[in-house]
Amino acid sequence: MTHIIYLLCILFAVLATAQQEPISATPNTDTTALDDDNANSSAAAPADDSSHSVNIGLPIGTWSILQLNESSRAAVCKQQNDFCASECGGPAMTSLNFCNQTTMAWGCNCRNKVPDCPPYQWPVTLAECQGREQKCESGCTDHPTESLCVEGCTKYFRCNRPGGPQSRLQTNHPDATPIYDAPPNMSSFLKPDFVIQLLCSLLLL
Repeated sequence: MTHIIYLLCILFAVLATAQQEPISATPNTDTTALDDDNANSSAAAPADDSSHSVNIGLPIGTWSILQLNESSRAAVCKQQNDFCASECGGPAMTSLNFCNQTTMAWGCNCRNKVPDCPPYQWPVTLAECQGREQKCESGCTDHPTESLCVEGCTKYFRCNRPGGPQSRLQTNHPDATPIYDAPPNMSSFLKPDFVIQLLCSLLLL
């Protein structure tokens, strides 16, 4: 029986490799809940073109940045405001710099340039990603596949790296309501190496 399982794993690996084609994602600067008329002047850094794994079989769950306690949200907002000022070259060089501790909506515009920061490095975006990743990891309770599950969460969210799910907490106004449950990028694909590891681990149990 074991040799049949190994043959199945090898066959799946060959098929997955054969079907994998280079993906050239169309740059997407719509990483925020901004109004169209102000999107071009917003803190939207060059969009990344990496793909992330879809969340098949992962305990993604539901987590919102609003679940951070008040002091944590205040700390993240301070980091965000300081980061924005630094990106623009100082507080006097910002034309928009806010972070609403109640809704966690944030915005950052510079007077004379577009911030160089990529979308995934903004403090609010990073805090949201890390919270979602930790929520996913906390659901990895099946001991035989726990390490693969945790690895899958890391590969899916890709915090502080290009290719993760988009955040839509950025707005043009402090009182605007951001989007907390942005859907995953449907153009993403499941990486064959992780699929093979997970499938074979489950078959060999």
